[in-house]
Amino acid sequence: MTTQLLPRPVALAKLLEHGPMRHTEAVLCCGWGWEGFRHVAHQALEAKLVTFANIGGTRVYRAGPSKRRRGPQSWL
Repeated sequence: MTTQLLPRPVALAKLLEHGPMRHTEAVLCCGWGWEGFRHVAHQALEAKLVTFANIGGTRVYRAGPSKRRRGPQSWL
């Protein structure tokens, strides 16, 4: 049996499926260091695997795309 490694942005999204995390918590859990985490989080945000959320006045990372609804864009 072989072990297949997940790309880091996907691994971050899988970690956040268990619940939202603050930046410092996510850095400690991943073990990639501040700069490494920042790079991976940027890739995951661009791929819409994770998003920022404001929960209880605290900015956190959350799995999945943004849940903010936007109205119909009839001007397009």
